[in-house]
Amino acid sequence: MGLTLLMSVFIFAQENKSAETKKITVCPFQLAESGRAANFRLNFSYRLEVGATGKVSKLDEILNYQRQKKFKFVRDELFVDCMKQWQLEPAGKYFVSFYVGTTSNGVPENMPQNYMRIVDPNKRVLIIELSFSESDILKINETKKEQ
Repeated sequence: MGLTLLMSVFIFAQENKSAETKKITVCPFQLAESGRAANFRLNFSYRLEVGATGKVSKLDEILNYQRQKKFKFVRDELFVDCMKQWQLEPAGKYFVSFYVGTTSNGVPENMPQNYMRIVDPNKRVLIIELSFSESDILKINETKKEQ
């Protein structure tokens, strides 16, 4: 299983100086069996609706390049399960993207290789680095040595 942390991020609104809280479990990034030896880079994007209680009330998949492929490289269902547990303020629509892969080709400069990007209703952006689990890294390295 990938890295799981509970973190609270406080973003201060400049207009009213009140704190907004986001309680986010960093979503696990885990490769499917077919992705462990592949060279790939994928994007998974979702639209979330958050109600007055801060809970995610609706989650729609917007973009998933993996769905168009014969092989599944990333266990993207873990992203969905993770986001359903989030507690976010303010209420409204959020845009969440996961940029993951085994290669850094196509990664913007000064960005981690694997990360999630959250855009809140006020258009503020939070970027969090994702990492492989230790077992996935070992299996990738072992596969490369065998070839």
